[in-house]
Amino acid sequence: MTLRHEYQILNYFSQLEHKLRVAPLLLGGYTGGSGGYGGPPGGFIGYLPQRRVTFDTTEAATTGYPTPSGASLVHNLNRIRYRLVQLEGGAGTSLVVQEDGTPVASGVKVVNFTGARVEVTTIPSGVTVTINELNQQALLTIEGTLETNTGELTIPNVTGRTLVISKVYLRVGTAPTGDSIIADIHLDGTTIFTTQANRPEIAISGYTGQTTTIDVPNWTDGSYLTLDIDQVGSILPGSNLTAVVVYA
Repeated sequence: MTLRHEYQILNYFSQLEHKLRVAPLLLGGYTGGSGGYGGPPGGFIGYLPQRRVTFDTTEAATTGYPTPSGASLVHNLNRIRYRLVQLEGGAGTSLVVQEDGTPVASGVKVVNFTGARVEVTTIPSGVTVTINELNQQALLTIEGTLETNTGELTIPNVTGRTLVISKVYLRVGTAPTGDSIIADIHLDGTTIFTTQANRPEIAISGYTGQTTTIDVPNWTDGSYLTLDIDQVGSILPGSNLTAVVVYA
């Protein structure tokens, strides 16, 4: 073998070493939906120390966002620890309930999810904080020109619990003239407006009306609602009425 061949072989090894040094580390995964895809990384023996992975040697519980946001895994871990500490109340024995960032109950040990509400009981004071569920709505409609009538379309409560009505809202496609439109909501055939002046009304030439004064607000399981039209416009009666019953 000539000296030139020896230098050529050494050069091959030198180039191979250079390629190995600059070659990327293939971790086995690819970016994509739902966290990406691919297999686990391979070729490792032993364990990577935590400080080599996240530079986290303190395991602090901190809040706030780094700049740029989400740039460091350690910040995300610290924020998770912070939220856990807040949830556990520091000692891991109680909770703090906040409303818009303001504490409304502390030392909470019991949270009861019952009926239409969430009841949070504090210890030892026994104070109860009631958090209403999001409002929902039921629709009752009458198409065409309106006339006084007793409602036949029924909406039953089949939720298995008592609902609480907080508002009745009316809207028509054609406004009444001469007189206003007055509607009534009945529960199992009996008005929920014991004081009839509290019934929802659409004024002359108006398109909407509402009431939040509900004399009988409890819509019990198994009972049903109907819509009555007690008064229409004397010149133009109005048409295409939608009644919205808001409840929680």
